[in-house]
Amino acid sequence: MVALLAVSGGGAPSDPNGTAATPSIPSPTSVAQAPTSTPGQPSVSTIQPSPALTSETTAAPTVSLLLTPSPEPTEALVALIEFARGHDATPNGVTLIDQQTTFRAGREIAWRVELPPADGGDVLRVTVTNEDTGQVEVDENFTPSAGSNVFYGQTVLSTDPGTYVMRYYDSDMLVGEGSYTIREAPQATPKATPKPTPKPTPKATPKPTPKPTPKPTKKPGGGGNCDPSYPTVCIAPYPPDLDCGDIPHRRFKVRGADDHGFDGDDDGIGCESG
Repeated sequence: MVALLAVSGGGAPSDPNGTAATPSIPSPTSVAQAPTSTPGQPSVSTIQPSPALTSETTAAPTVSLLLTPSPEPTEALVALIEFARGHDATPNGVTLIDQQTTFRAGREIAWRVELPPADGGDVLRVTVTNEDTGQVEVDENFTPSAGSNVFYGQTVLSTDPGTYVMRYYDSDMLVGEGSYTIREAPQATPKATPKPTPKPTPKATPKPTPKPTPKPTKKPGGGGNCDPSYPTVCIAPYPPDLDCGDIPHRRFKVRGADDHGFDGDDDGIGCESG
């Protein structure tokens, strides 16, 4: 179920006429059209009689057809739907947190769109379609209160990897659209079981003093229990799935699989904000 929320106010784009014009039906084809006409003015088509007339032939009257140009149809407003990992809703508006269009399967997706203010009688329809299969994952209707123009929500919209398109309709007219991508969740890599260190056999006489075994030092770059995808810091490998708020490191180098998803925009730098 998609959580559909709305707030009032805000500078949403609007159609100057309030509604989109309905395309007109083309005018019938004329018999004979005049060779020239003034743009924006009606053109006149005339049927002339044959010049070869005899005394027994009655001249045909001149027939004029008035052709009125059809108005150009106007396109419906299409607002861009924005996506992110989370959102912050206040009485003054809605802000997206960690805005992006690529998400891991099973995680929640936040979205936001600004439309013309509702008049209280609008019925909005929201759909989410898998562009790879054509399967409609979400199809819901809701009635916003009068004056609402910012619509948002946050939930697990889809679980299968692929490209998806969210659309908002007002009375079957497309008014908002945006796309996002779901990627597969990384497979858990089993941890290797360390082999026990053989203990030295003490001599009969004299008994040697056993030396303490030094503890391994974790080094950046995959040493010890560090994920090799983050060579300049030591971060435990997946699982569990860690977010930037779970670690103290910021703006570190990312390479390889990036199972934790620290590099959301794939620029090679992890946890760039915060």
